[in-house]
Amino acid sequence: MARIREYGISNVLTAMDRVAASDFLQGKNNKGWVITFNWFVLPNNFPKVFEGNYKVNQNVQKSKKNNFSNFEQRAYDFNLLESQLLSN
Repeated sequence: MARIREYGISNVLTAMDRVAASDFLQGKNNKGWVITFNWFVLPNNFPKVFEGNYKVNQNVQKSKKNNFSNFEQRAYDFNLLESQLLSN
């Protein structure tokens, strides 16, 4: 109720939509941490969610990891490499 009085119902609903859209807050993070209601309504945490601090950046693509280690998998254009190989 304090967040509704402070921010208004529409902004609280907006923040809840941002929780639903955030992979990190939904547990898709390196520790499996998932947001709780009590964490969400804390005076220090609610503004961070409302302002979009946990929003997924659509422009950044996560690089693929190989199964061997934590090194980033190299991205090769195999069609280009094959055509270069066959043209030699």
